[in-house]
Amino acid sequence: FALNPTIAGFTPVLDGLPRGFNGNQATNTNGIPDVANFNLPRDGGFGRLLLPNGAFGNFGDIPGVGTVPIEEFNSPSLIEAPDTAPYFHHHLTRTLEEAIAFYGSPAFSAPGSIGGPGGPIPVSISSNPNDPQVQQIGAFLRLLNAVDNIRSTIVQGQRAKNTSGSTSKKNIVRLALADNLDAIDVLTKGAYSSNRSNEVNLAIVKLTESRDRLQEIVNQNLPSSAINQKIDVAILALRQARTAVVDVNTLPSTFRN
Repeated sequence: FALNPTIAGFTPVLDGLPRGFNGNQATNTNGIPDVANFNLPRDGGFGRLLLPNGAFGNFGDIPGVGTVPIEEFNSPSLIEAPDTAPYFHHHLTRTLEEAIAFYGSPAFSAPGSIGGPGGPIPVSISSNPNDPQVQQIGAFLRLLNAVDNIRSTIVQGQRAKNTSGSTSKKNIVRLALADNLDAIDVLTKGAYSSNRSNEVNLAIVKLTESRDRLQEIVNQNLPSSAINQKIDVAILALRQARTAVVDVNTLPSTFRN
């Protein structure tokens, strides 16, 4: 929450911070029908105390409110979401697009949820994972994730080049290969499983080229000089994949490697 201390009558009460605070809000993921269908227990996130609703959570002291039961979760990085399925604490939401569509579901818009009646974050989106708007959001997040995986693959490749010894190089290349495979995965599934632009298809071709070079390093007994040469070829293909789908000049400096 961002607060404006210049407004008359402004009185910061939570954490005593004059410019805002972080808070936890209910999204009602426990309201997904399959939670009841499978008789899954409520998950209290960080806490280990038995709450009145049967969950294990913790109790928070809210100024002006008192001690209340809290089910808190630390939200994962959004840019990493496409390759960290399944979603939510119960893992009932299998795909990124299903997770996006949750925010148009009756569970999220129910009373007591942050998106419910009078909630601070009303969301107008379809609950159908195949809805075009849901698919577009999924495609956007998948592309962000692919660009991040490309960045990480290049970082690991450069690190391997600067490491002595074929065995040590190969161990690092295995990490690069995992990120490379993640980039291919997120650009070929979900929103991209049947609807891809020519640019995304070109990126997949280039990512496949880099994957093959990295796989050769892992599978073959190569001298350090040959490993470095294949890494160079892989990095070139990775940069070509990135250029195919984004304007590199608009990226943060750490993503222009």
